[in-house]
Amino acid sequence: YNINDAINFIILNFDIKRNLYNQWIIKLCPGLYQEKEINVPPFISLIGYGNENTYIEVENVKLGSNTKLKNLTLLIKNKITIDSKIIDNKLLGKEFRLTDLIKMENIILKNEVFESETMIDINNGNLEIKDCNIEIKCIENKINDRNMIDLGIGCKLTIINSNIEVKNSNIKTSIINCKYSDIIIRNSNLKID
Repeated sequence: YNINDAINFIILNFDIKRNLYNQWIIKLCPGLYQEKEINVPPFISLIGYGNENTYIEVENVKLGSNTKLKNLTLLIKNKITIDSKIIDNKLLGKEFRLTDLIKMENIILKNEVFESETMIDINNGNLEIKDCNIEIKCIENKINDRNMIDLGIGCKLTIINSNIEVKNSNIKTSIINCKYSDIIIRNSNLKID
């Protein structure tokens, strides 16, 4: 079994309620999980047994509203997409409420060959990064501008007690690219080498 099997079990089981008051946690045992893509719909969170014990190696991650990644190391090959408008059609009822908040807590996020335009793409929603270490190593390619975190209009980014470091940046690289967005940074270190 893999992470997507666990997510699909929750999604496909019609007897399982998911809403603001019935959120689900997938507890990831220590080890290495290898996935091509992970789509986490609303009200489902992935929690590991510590960032020194639980590893996810994945190309792309898509996170919907009211989701959380916590206590794990994420070895990402391409990018993370944040979109609070990702929904599950079965959730469209009276009890369906979203806070548009996605959390990453106690995460080590690494990308050894950052060659895309964006690492974390926030299309819709609000992202909170807390107690995280993010380390990106750029490689030269045909992309002129890179944004580590790209915020859509009206989105909110909060970074608390975290370190973000971009290494080997020979071309124009921004840690945060935003337009008409809110950014809060507390007790954090942001560095481009």
